[in-house]
Amino acid sequence: MKPFIYLPDYQKEPYIERIHSYVKTYKERLATQFNNIDEESEQETEKYYSEIGSYFNPDRDDPADFAERARDFGFDYWQTLNLMKYNTYMMTLSTLYQVWEQQVRELSFKEITRYHHFVDKKGMKLEFKNFCTTFGEIKTLFLNSDWQPTSITSWDTINELRLVQNVIKHGDGAAADQLKSIQPGYFRDVNGKLIMDLYSSTLNEIALSIPDTAIDRYREALVEFWEEMPERVHFTIETAPVRIKGPITLEEETVTDIWGHYVENHKLIPGCTIQIRFQKKWISGTYQWTGNPADKPELHNKNSSEILTFDLNHQITLEVQNLGSQS
Repeated sequence: MKPFIYLPDYQKEPYIERIHSYVKTYKERLATQFNNIDEESEQETEKYYSEIGSYFNPDRDDPADFAERARDFGFDYWQTLNLMKYNTYMMTLSTLYQVWEQQVRELSFKEITRYHHFVDKKGMKLEFKNFCTTFGEIKTLFLNSDWQPTSITSWDTINELRLVQNVIKHGDGAAADQLKSIQPGYFRDVNGKLIMDLYSSTLNEIALSIPDTAIDRYREALVEFWEEMPERVHFTIETAPVRIKGPITLEEETVTDIWGHYVENHKLIPGCTIQIRFQKKWISGTYQWTGNPADKPELHNKNSSEILTFDLNHQITLEVQNLGSQS
């Protein structure tokens, strides 16, 4: 059986709702905190001016000095609020992409590993933490399927959001160059010099100028991805089998009272591909067993008509594909 993702419409709803609620919460709970920066700064300036005014001595103090101190305080206060507003928006955009990426990774890994095991370069079973950790790996995963998300209109916008979050996190680099070619207006400059280059930062200075409306465009793109995904996406994934050491044991399942063969608590499903080391060489074949506890497991050699049988509880080394629970 080819590995696949099964995602009916009712299971798409939580992914879509999570994206909608994330943006809605930002707009209603966070962005509104910065709606009156100018007025708040003026009020704080007047408050500070009144506080320092209590120390004013007309015999030795110049009123202009106190007014200048208040203006400096107010400007610093206004700058701090503006930077916090900017940082809040930048981190919201960055996290929005990561929410989608983790949704895709979690769903893909959970569904595909029902019938398939990923392996790393050392032939060891791949853990979720190392699965599709980059946008390129997610793209490659779906290129090996019967649905190509690169063909939907939102894919380029999702990639743009990915570049945005990379630039926010890392500043100048390959992602910044790519984003400049797509959205040159996102980069603030002073006399032709990018602020990001002047200060080597995208968070300690307001280096980017991404419109407030951009978050809606990115949200729509992520939602479209989930809406466009078919109910079933089948994958053609070629990889080395997972190596598992024996012995093969015979166990009776308490729920079904059916006997089954297991290797390291994995059930061997009739029809799965295995490789067994036999007479100093690896032989590939299809595992078969009738289910009768008196029968021995069989390996139907792929390269000949030979059928190998092996004893239970014999310590062997197997490489096994398509392990899983029998449906």
